[in-house]
Amino acid sequence: MSTYRCKSKPELRAGQDKPIGIVEPPPALNENEADSRAPFWAKTVLGVGFLLTGVWGGLILWGMVKVVELAF
Repeated sequence: MSTYRCKSKPELRAGQDKPIGIVEPPPALNENEADSRAPFWAKTVLGVGFLLTGVWGGLILWGMVKVVELAF
């Protein structure tokens, strides 16, 4: 069974009087358009998440340095 469908001459199925139109996917958004369409709360949550990840990463790194300093 083939999945290819010709766009210029669509097939009719039994009991069908007009062909079903083939819908093209929307064009891909570039990065700026995608960012501008995101709601404010989503951008805020993402920003806070990145901030907290950086803070926790810094604290963990600082703690590892202190443990190594105490060991020697």
